[in-house]
Amino acid sequence: MVLPLHHPIRVAEEWSVVDNLSNGRAAISFASGWHANDFTIAPANYASRRQLMYRDIEIFRKLWRGETVMMPGGNGENVSVKIFPQPVQKEIPAWITSR
Repeated sequence: MVLPLHHPIRVAEEWSVVDNLSNGRAAISFASGWHANDFTIAPANYASRRQLMYRDIEIFRKLWRGETVMMPGGNGENVSVKIFPQPVQKEIPAWITSR
């Protein structure tokens, strides 16, 4: 999952569904992205893609553990966010990959 191109809330919630459907057998790998042309949907994220990836991994892990994360809402005010369904695994096996 290329986190600088995907929102960590969406990634956590979608993979939580996979974890539930597989009865706790899901695993995930994260990448920062490679080529500038891959960032046409989020060009502002290309220059700081590695930092954004590590930041978003932390957000992903907090959501996975059932923690509430504060994120800006549509009107700019912070909103408390949790994911549903809650994952089966307490921690998901995760790797950093280059592709």
